Amino acid sequence: PGFPIITATPPAYVDIMQGDVVLLQCNAEGKPQPNVAMTDLSVDLTDLTEADEDYENDGIYSVVGDAKIQVFESGWYRCVAWNKHGYDLAYTYINVQKRTEAAREDP
Repeated sequence: PGFPIITATPPAYVDIMQGDVVLLQCNAEGKPQPNVAMTDLSVDLTDLTEADEDYENDGIYSVVGDAKIQVFESGWYRCVAWNKHGYDLAYTYINVQKRTEAAREDP
């Protein structure tokens, strides 16, 4: 019926330089309108989906559409969309490359 469906997903793999900000798209539809968050895998889905509007949990980067996140560690991240009917997931791997001295000097 109103099960959340992710309609815009982050890419499966992203390369970024250490300290850069990456924009990840994560949108969903459902009835009622699903909550949406970008998280790292340390966030327990049960805690997230049972929370009300208090998202003060480490590893949660955004609770609206597009997430601008600054990532310092390579790893798997996920888009989570949930409402009272359940949840949907989409995963992305972010590869964080260390900056070299030459890269730091570039504008």
